[in-house]
Amino acid sequence: MQETTSPKKIIITEKADAARRIAYILSNGTSKQKRSKGLNYIEFGEGENHHAVIPLSGHIVAIDFNENMKDWKSTRLEDLVSSDIVHKVTNKSAFNSLVSLTDQADSIIVATDYDREGELIGVEALDIVDRNVLQKIKSNPEIKRARFSALTPDDIRKAFSDLAEVDNDLAQSASAREEIDLFWGAVLTRFFSLTSNRLGKNFLSVGRVQTPTLALAVRRELEIRDFVEKPYW
Repeated sequence: MQETTSPKKIIITEKADAARRIAYILSNGTSKQKRSKGLNYIEFGEGENHHAVIPLSGHIVAIDFNENMKDWKSTRLEDLVSSDIVHKVTNKSAFNSLVSLTDQADSIIVATDYDREGELIGVEALDIVDRNVLQKIKSNPEIKRARFSALTPDDIRKAFSDLAEVDNDLAQSASAREEIDLFWGAVLTRFFSLTSNRLGKNFLSVGRVQTPTLALAVRRELEIRDFVEKPYW
């Protein structure tokens, strides 16, 4: 854990480019990139105004099934539909930065993209901080949300001067979509692959988005193949 130099204010962004831009604007060009002991962040300010901007890489938490559901042949699809899901950290560097830099924070600002997925990404990061930091040290930092649609100085300064609350309902809608995609894709992929005996590298992938998109592409390809040229003036 960090000592007395720990940042008082933490800003969580969705991507590294956004982190650099936000830090540059808020610090008037004085921010500095920090990389040490597995941590990756940007800092600016001093004393009570000491900030650390932690960049994520989109979703740093992925959902999956328990290990006992991984065997396609032995797992009944009926059981898969009703099985529990687990959350796994996919970006250790971002995880370590969140855990190490928030133990003395007096405020945490979610500055991820202003959309449904961005809200979920921010809430995922807050959940990591809550489970691994706040519950252990019994701290109660102020949690706020910076909402902006462009990385311009005016938009960023306005967003950080008029902070809002995190929209957990919006995040949950994105989480529900994520879980539906997992169950839909896993069950149908396994069903078609097992039925057609296409396993291993030759499995048949089915998904809520990819399958209708593939159908559109195939339909268009067939139209192109069936096209008959006609004279036109």
